[in-house]
Amino acid sequence: MAHLSASKLTFSPAWGSMSSEDQTAEQVAALGIVTACGGEVKAQYVLTTDSCLFTVTEYPNEDAALKSALAITRRGAFVLTTQRAVSLEDFMGMDEEIRKIAGK
Repeated sequence: MAHLSASKLTFSPAWGSMSSEDQTAEQVAALGIVTACGGEVKAQYVLTTDSCLFTVTEYPNEDAALKSALAITRRGAFVLTTQRAVSLEDFMGMDEEIRKIAGK
């Protein structure tokens, strides 16, 4: 089953000292890491009030998503905040099971 990952990307302090060529190379490298981990970017949005890039990426599994995020962060240009993305329909479908588990 595919894993959807939602990430907020901001820039590390190192980003500001990079040349525009180095910044482009980091962007290309990040997309290459996503691909190498079996991921496919499904949507990207700029969140102006948070000053970040919000990305939804589909991976083959949660481990692939984690490896991708850690590898991108390790390069040092970007800071990622990542979590599992669940469609509203799937989340609402969990309601009955969550109620049973919670006992309410």
